[in-house]
Amino acid sequence: MSTDFRIFAVDDVRATCRVLEAGLGKEYGIETFASAEDCLARLATQIPDLFLVDVGLPGIDGYELCQRIKSRPDTARTPVIFISSLDDLDSRMKGYDAGGEEFIVKPYKMADLKHKIEVIRRFLSESERLRQQTTDSETLNTLILSNLDEYAVLIKFLCELNLCSTLQEVASALFNLLRGYHIDGAVQFRQGRQCVTLCPDGASHPLQESVINHLRDGDRIIQFKARAAFNFPALTLLTTNLPIQDVELTGRLRDHLAIAAEVANGKLLAMHAIQSHQQTRKGVAEVAESLSSTVTVLSKKIDDARARVSFLTFRMLAELDASFAHLGMSSEQEDRVKSIVEAKAEELSAAYDFAEETRTTIFNIQGKLTEILEE
Repeated sequence: MSTDFRIFAVDDVRATCRVLEAGLGKEYGIETFASAEDCLARLATQIPDLFLVDVGLPGIDGYELCQRIKSRPDTARTPVIFISSLDDLDSRMKGYDAGGEEFIVKPYKMADLKHKIEVIRRFLSESERLRQQTTDSETLNTLILSNLDEYAVLIKFLCELNLCSTLQEVASALFNLLRGYHIDGAVQFRQGRQCVTLCPDGASHPLQESVINHLRDGDRIIQFKARAAFNFPALTLLTTNLPIQDVELTGRLRDHLAIAAEVANGKLLAMHAIQSHQQTRKGVAEVAESLSSTVTVLSKKIDDARARVSFLTFRMLAELDASFAHLGMSSEQEDRVKSIVEAKAEELSAAYDFAEETRTTIFNIQGKLTEILEE
């Protein structure tokens, strides 16, 4: 942590400001303001790295303050964390519409606030690094796509999507599509138990993810002002700045984005099916290998048992012959006893004759599993 990271906190309750100063002052450079007007005036001489804004401010409220911050070129990318005692969708949507990155509900723990600040601080650092890396490619991409019409942008996306094999590649294709239409947004992918929300800079802002989570179970297409959500089983695409001043253009773009989202959804389902198939094939291969080992072990045990029975029968007959001399039995009685013992020994040995049948059955099962793997 570093005190070089500057925070402007705006709250009309002096006690709250003192708590923030005491809780954050050792790790960050923090200034507090009792009103939005005081904060805006300070921006003439100092630009912070992060704003903490109470929603219920006198005069200019927190939402309007955020809008003004986002409208300034020098603070447009500076994150805003809203602090409010309200925890409903309308309040969060207002914060999202105003441009906020996070929404914290009172009362909150200082440790949780510090954690969120650190997440945003790391995000800003990573975003700056990515921005530096992609400046040249972004410029070239913008020049190329600016000369393409709407359908060409969509066709380019479909071609790019066809080559995708990972979630990151699908996300990249969708964000390239949005750039082609000069639209910002985020996307959430859902596959099995996996759920990940992304924006062009990487992981999404918490408020973006919160809004998507509220909207993803709604209608297939939901539009609210300049924003729209496109909901499908495997993904939700959220756009933030449709050109609503041009009704016809907005309608066309909404149709293009709906097509793109639906095709991307199909791609994700196909990728999931391929992964499931590969996992099934792996399981079948393991079973086939296990059966082969089982046949070898079982055959040895059966052969050992048959040999053991033959050996014990031989010893028992030898011991009977040795015992007959002391028992005073006639030759007919001796032959009868030996005959009974030999017959029972043969029956016992015959009990192991299922070995070949068992091996054949297991080999047949193994063969069918191999055929499945070769399909």
